[in-house]
Amino acid sequence: MNEEARPVSGRRPETPRAENLADGMLAVVHWLTLVLALCVTLTVIAGGVCLFRLVPSEGIPGTLDKFYPMFEDVLSALLLLVVGLELVVMLVLRRPESLVEIMFFVIARKVLIKTDHVYELLIAVVAIAALFAVKKHLMPDDGAAPKPRRDV
Repeated sequence: MNEEARPVSGRRPETPRAENLADGMLAVVHWLTLVLALCVTLTVIAGGVCLFRLVPSEGIPGTLDKFYPMFEDVLSALLLLVVGLELVVMLVLRRPESLVEIMFFVIARKVLIKTDHVYELLIAVVAIAALFAVKKHLMPDDGAAPKPRRDV
C-alpha cells in the first residue's frame, strides 16, 4: 500500500464485517442502557410509593425536636429519588447537559441533608458556581427542545 492510499490514522480501513460487528455491539449497549434506565425508573417508583406510605403511617410529630429528623429523612429520600430520575434522563438522552443537571441535584442533596462543617458548605458553593460557569460558557444554548442522540 503506498503512502497516498493509507488512511490518516495509519490503520487499515475497517472491513464491512467489522463495521457490522461494531454496529451490533452499539445496538446491544443501547438496549442494555434502556433496560438499566427502566430498572432505575421502577426502583424510583417503588421508593416513592414506600416513602408516601411511610409519612402518613408515622404521623407528624408534635414537637420540633422529633419533627426535624423525620423531615430530614423524608427530604433525603425525596432528593435521592430526584437524583435517580435525573440519572434516567442522563441514560436515555445522552446529553452533556444531563450530567451537569444531575450534579446540581447531588450537591444540593449533600448540602441540604448532611453538612457538618463550614468548609463542606464552602466547597459545595464553589462546586455549584463552577457548574453554573460550565453550563453558561461551555454548554451550547440553542433553545431547542432536547433531542435524544441515536448511536444505532
